[in-house]
Amino acid sequence: MARPLIVNPPELPEPVGFAHAVVAAGGVYLGGQTGQGATLVEQFESAASKLVTALRAAGGGLISSSRSSSTPPTSTSTATRRASSARPGASTSAGATPRWR
Repeated sequence: MARPLIVNPPELPEPVGFAHAVVAAGGVYLGGQTGQGATLVEQFESAASKLVTALRAAGGGLISSSRSSSTPPTSTSTATRRASSARPGASTSAGATPRWR
């Protein structure tokens, strides 16, 4: 079994008592993040941005659930066809639901 990989991207503040991300057991585990800003929306966007930065640094990224390869779909209609054929009852709205891997 491989040892966990601790990931602390240089773009984020130095963590004290935690790691921004840990890659272990086939997954990425993210540390909690605080947000800065005057409004709740600004704070949320700040914290979410930090999570995305940590996830990308750990090797994760946003992919579409409508495709199984890393090749982007050529059009919305292609993505919709792939989503419809990938699972019964899949949404045929513009674009597929994103997920993290």
